[in-house]
Amino acid sequence: MLSQRYEEKNKFSHQEEAESHTDLIKRVRKALEIDLSSDERFAASIPFSDNDATCGCENEFQAVVMGSSYDVDLPITIRDSSCYKNILKRNKRDGENYRKIIGFEQYLNPSFKKGAGELLSDGDKFSDSEQKEFNDVWENSWVRFPKERLNLYANQILDRDLYFDKQNPSLGYRKDINSFFVKKDGVEYLRIPVSYLLKIALANAVGNPSAHSALRATAKKMMSCYINDNSSPEILSFFPSPLKIAARREISAVRETAIRFLLIQLLTAYANMRFRLIENGQRAMVYFASHTPQRQKQFNTTIPDAFYRELFMSPCLSGWDQGEYKMGYMHICHRVLSRSRLNAVSKLKDAGIITSNLVVLPNISDVSLANNGTHISIGSKKISQLLRDESPYFTNRDEKYLGDLSIKICEHFLPLFVGTYSATPYRLDFEDFHPEKILGFLPHELDFTHLRMLWKEWKKKAGLKIFSQPITPFGPESIDQFISKIFSLKGDIVPDFRLIDYFAAVMSTDENSALNGKEGNEKGLAMDLQDMGIFDARMSLYMLLRLRKNSIHGFSGIEARYYSTFESLFADLGDGIQIQRLIMMLAWKLILEEKITHEDIPDTPEVESERRQIFFGAAIGIKSVFIKEDTPNKFLQNILSIIQKRAKLTRSIKYSGYYKLKIKDYLIALLQMLEQEGAILVNSPELSRCIKNLKKRIESPSGTQVYDRMVAEIMKKEGGKKPMDMRAEEFNQACERYLRDDLRKKHITEGVRILEEDIQVLDLWASFRDPACKAVLFSIIGDESAADFLSKHKQQIIDETAEEDVLEKMIQLIVLTIERNIESLAETI
Repeated sequence: MLSQRYEEKNKFSHQEEAESHTDLIKRVRKALEIDLSSDERFAASIPFSDNDATCGCENEFQAVVMGSSYDVDLPITIRDSSCYKNILKRNKRDGENYRKIIGFEQYLNPSFKKGAGELLSDGDKFSDSEQKEFNDVWENSWVRFPKERLNLYANQILDRDLYFDKQNPSLGYRKDINSFFVKKDGVEYLRIPVSYLLKIALANAVGNPSAHSALRATAKKMMSCYINDNSSPEILSFFPSPLKIAARREISAVRETAIRFLLIQLLTAYANMRFRLIENGQRAMVYFASHTPQRQKQFNTTIPDAFYRELFMSPCLSGWDQGEYKMGYMHICHRVLSRSRLNAVSKLKDAGIITSNLVVLPNISDVSLANNGTHISIGSKKISQLLRDESPYFTNRDEKYLGDLSIKICEHFLPLFVGTYSATPYRLDFEDFHPEKILGFLPHELDFTHLRMLWKEWKKKAGLKIFSQPITPFGPESIDQFISKIFSLKGDIVPDFRLIDYFAAVMSTDENSALNGKEGNEKGLAMDLQDMGIFDARMSLYMLLRLRKNSIHGFSGIEARYYSTFESLFADLGDGIQIQRLIMMLAWKLILEEKITHEDIPDTPEVESERRQIFFGAAIGIKSVFIKEDTPNKFLQNILSIIQKRAKLTRSIKYSGYYKLKIKDYLIALLQMLEQEGAILVNSPELSRCIKNLKKRIESPSGTQVYDRMVAEIMKKEGGKKPMDMRAEEFNQACERYLRDDLRKKHITEGVRILEEDIQVLDLWASFRDPACKAVLFSIIGDESAADFLSKHKQQIIDETAEEDVLEKMIQLIVLTIERNIESLAETI
């Protein structure tokens, strides 16, 4: 049997070499059992349709520790560092490091009320009364607490995670093991990142001898989803969810995300109490926030890049068998991105955007790895099963060929999501508009022509003109601020600055493309980019949409990496996922109907850049982009023809041979294509509602789009001001407070609502169906019903005033509900 399968595969592999696109599609239609007998059956048999699609999320969160600079680990570590001490000593000797010390002191003493420029001398401290007034925020700080606060089970989990190789304990512990322990007053303290604190808190909450063993078994599975490799906590879905829609009910992926967020809040509150963090002047918090914190960006201009990595890069304790190797890889990523940001300056000069040698060099230490997004992967059960079965009719080569083509189609629709379903509002002052700083990684993501056009439109949007003459900052900050004040140059606010400030998508080279459908093409492109000093071939390619290969990830699908922060998990995340799925279905429909081939969307840097400029333009918030009248991209031509029918497409006066395309007109054309080409795919009331809601967000963005709603909430807290009436630092700090306080509370409330529904089901299941579940539930709360227990403590959870015992029981209840959800969904995946 195996030899027969091998012969069949061998026969098909030879056929594929000479197989035409038409023959390939016919074979794939047969393998996927595509039913062409009616529109309804055709739609139901397409990959990623209602009964075929599964979804999982990877959420990156912002972690902070609040407290005095003499209690929190990050400022303590900085003060104890050789870097800081050497600067103090050198300044005392020759006075050469005064400016660096100012940078350190401004970061270490954010609440310092003494005169500007006055420094604390080496060894000075604030008085006890001064320290008690501090409630400062330390983003991405670690925590430290007495190790004795861990129970036996949590200690076992910690011990395993400290091994050099978790699969081979005989190799001993990590070489950096001592960095996780400190002595204070003769007591051994554990110091760990907040990302790992969540995992160890979960272990401790289910590790008490009184806790049922079934809870530990489920929690251990959940712990494998606590990944941390950059700076922030990264937590994967505890289980993949089907995407079939139930009327008036959130899809499973949204419900799982809301519960997972609530669990994070309970674990953080539990750790603050159980591990005596609050008692020791620390309060950990975790929440959705996409952009690198302001203070961290400012401090990064003071410190060397190696010291930045030491302070802010994760030690990769969780999620990796060889954590030290993974940490080394992340340090490579940081060095490469820092170098890549510097190399972008020469590209800007080649593009004619920088016209002199007077530039403000970007910092040699890049902070973009501290950005936090949400990655949503949608898989196809049908394709995954064919590949697992090693079907000769649908191979890994087909997965790559068709997956790349579907991604190229889907990329045209991505501007629909920017600011619409997620956002990162960000203010920029006039003095921020140095192209070498503000354009981020765009020189590596866009062709020179589109980069120049985008920059001109951005300056136009920001009103950077004096007497009708365009102007950008000169360099000295005091001069730029003076010019800004005299000529009322206020700068700009953008909908999603994370997508500009982060390396979102590498651009193809003339020799290699990431999406040409050929196996191994990513490696060729990575090598090209490495030779150009932009990338490192050991790194995974950054893409807006990335193919998830069954041979690597255990399922076949596409990962979307363009989501930032959701204002509402219910209103935004769910609809965003469904529109993402609908676009993927449309792409496959067009492919299976042979309406689009790889040749229709050429794999050249110019064509790739042409479609992606619209996405980045939407992130900036500019009104128009420019498209070649004779663009070789036939799919884009189809979109332009829809716009032309509405008499909205005009030739550019500024750029000969180009259309001036309003981004809003482009978005409306995408909606029309979804409604017309995708009409047979919108086969449920809920999916139809999603389309109507998207139309409303595009045509009437005020109060409907995430960006507008976020800005409105921030301004409400600031007394009704307008963003452009505030300095950039003032607005951005207000945004950080809004995300940390108001939006976090909103997400907690959403999580509690889902938990109430799951708890009711849990009670019914324990009472009438599953004696084992009833036994576990009894071990947590005795004879009381789970619904009554939650109702009694609901407000305390929302107000964050629940006691340690209540928090521990709530964590255990959520673990039990997750186990029940996994079991109930297992049959549908």
